[in-house]
Amino acid sequence: MCDALLKPLHKSIKILTVLLAVIIAGASGWFASGLTIEQDNESMQSIAARQDPAYVTFRRAFNSDYELMLTLTRANVLQELPDAINWISSLDGVQSVYFPPSADRGSGFLSEDGQTAGLLITLSSEQSRDDRLDLFTKLRTEAPEQIKGIVHIVGLPLLKERVAHHIARDQSLIIPLSVIVMMIMLALLFRRVAGVLLPMLVVGMSLLSTLGLYAAFGLELNSITSLLPPVVIVLSVSVAVHLLEAWNQSINTGLRADDAVRAAAKKVWKPCVFTAAMTAVGLLSLCFSPVPAVKLFGLFSAIGVMLSVCYGFTILPIALGWTPARITQEHKTWMHRFLLLLAEWPPRHPKIILLLAALITTLSIWSGTKVENNTDLVRFFKKSDPTYIAHADVNRTLGSVRSLNLLLRHTDGTPFNPLSDPEPLRKFADEIEQVPDVVRTDSILDFPRDSATALPPELMGRFIAEEGQIIHMEVHLGDIGSASASEIVSRIQTLAETMLGAEWIVEPTGDYYQMIRDSNQLVATLLKSFALSLFVVMASTCLLFRSLRVLIPAFIPNILPIIWGAGLMGLLGIDLSTGTTMVAAVVIGLAVDDTIHYLHHFQDFRHLSIRKATRSTTLRIGRALTISSIVLVGGFWMGAFGSFIPTNTFALLTGCMMISALFCDLLVLPAYLILTRRLAHEK
Repeated sequence: MCDALLKPLHKSIKILTVLLAVIIAGASGWFASGLTIEQDNESMQSIAARQDPAYVTFRRAFNSDYELMLTLTRANVLQELPDAINWISSLDGVQSVYFPPSADRGSGFLSEDGQTAGLLITLSSEQSRDDRLDLFTKLRTEAPEQIKGIVHIVGLPLLKERVAHHIARDQSLIIPLSVIVMMIMLALLFRRVAGVLLPMLVVGMSLLSTLGLYAAFGLELNSITSLLPPVVIVLSVSVAVHLLEAWNQSINTGLRADDAVRAAAKKVWKPCVFTAAMTAVGLLSLCFSPVPAVKLFGLFSAIGVMLSVCYGFTILPIALGWTPARITQEHKTWMHRFLLLLAEWPPRHPKIILLLAALITTLSIWSGTKVENNTDLVRFFKKSDPTYIAHADVNRTLGSVRSLNLLLRHTDGTPFNPLSDPEPLRKFADEIEQVPDVVRTDSILDFPRDSATALPPELMGRFIAEEGQIIHMEVHLGDIGSASASEIVSRIQTLAETMLGAEWIVEPTGDYYQMIRDSNQLVATLLKSFALSLFVVMASTCLLFRSLRVLIPAFIPNILPIIWGAGLMGLLGIDLSTGTTMVAAVVIGLAVDDTIHYLHHFQDFRHLSIRKATRSTTLRIGRALTISSIVLVGGFWMGAFGSFIPTNTFALLTGCMMISALFCDLLVLPAYLILTRRLAHEK
């Protein structure tokens, strides 16, 4: 296989290989230039949720995709509402504006202090995307001046538009930042132009090919797959770093450039190909997620990693063959001195290292039990973001912008009876309002009985549909996450069974409910995918080394960073959400890389004493592992500049776990090897 990988080094096909790479890069760039951003956020919802019969009925009968709530805060707000309603109604794309003529304080349309009023804006369903963006811009920029007051706008259409806006912003910021930081780190670590340009050549081609393939399938970027570019940039540098470092070591032995390339490739091809495959396995485990966005992220990240191997062992060797050789004095560098110090600790203090690792693991397990399963699209935004501020203000003044939707219908299919049905449904709604964290309920029951069959058109389609056969009740919740909301859903279902019996069918549904349901599946999905990827990684490691004895040494440095990461989440109060569930799959794929490289080189020193073997292994491979990890961490941490909290958390946690994985491989792994060998000799 190594000979096949090195075929591009033959003079007869060097030019052909380069031309083919240019063609692929050009075609990929052409496709990638047409990459668009998802506007409806549909891929963040599981396929099962979208196909749920109750949800399909709800979207058909009570589509909330065209509703906004504009709140106006000022003195004598009720006197100013007619002018505000007239101005908003005059805007292109606004179908209707509604405010109850006799709204009570605390009703959801008027605040308790009477200073804030909420206007329900229904948008035209035939409006184009560009026209709707113009409408949102006018509402945000002109409303405060036209209406004369503090204006906030909330609602699903605006939320989707802001997500798309932030994705575009992140792409223009995080990608350049990641590239710049990686180039600076490579320059500092390799201290030569080739050490920067050649790894970035592999990175650039891997990224272009991945995004080009993604766009070629007609896919759009969403709040999760927007992480693809920085993640592929970071992951694809590893092969180049290991090959370049092995080439430097070969040059230092006196070999010519071409011979040094062959020697380096033969030395590292097996661990590089294997570790890339294991990284891909970890990423592919995300395909078990019920959320399409997470599936796509896992699949195309894995493709990007494997493409980096292809380019790393074709284009990079050709470029190295044309690179002037230069002998370096590694023993004079700070990293060599650092590795010398690090290599001495495991032989001298193996028990202390393992005890410290066990202590940190125990504390992490205790702290990790505090992690809660919580997802909330509004909480994806930072607290300083205008979108978050608007939702927080509306929550404070009008009670709630989070609503759980209930569909109610008679079991026998008869339509709503305004004479006999309100009484049992009113009692049901009253009991729901007694549930903690429920702010209020809105339904047809909030209107006088004699007007129930003659509601304003703006509300008729909001609370009753299909000729009166389906009743819609909105249950407004406080500022809570999916974990607490899930408990409320269970309470409501129990109340429906006990109070309404078999006469009524009550189905929870809506966008918020589907998010709750998807969130509850995250833990089970995470455990399933993580267990499978861990099994595949460990089994493949045993096959690679053809020994079961490497199972525990390979297992320890790969599982500890993930446990420590879970402990950090519990310590910092980070919830388990769509973004954080991806961390374990990414880390298990990356952490095994360092372990495989360490064990692969450790085999070369098996004839030495265990102390000398671990020391020699650390000094030989430690530099490449450290460079790779530093670059990975620096690249991942650029995600902290993203607009979304899950993006920030994913980036920071992954970086911290990669640092943990490096120290596990350079300290915990050799300490374990030394201690077990010592115990075996004593027996």
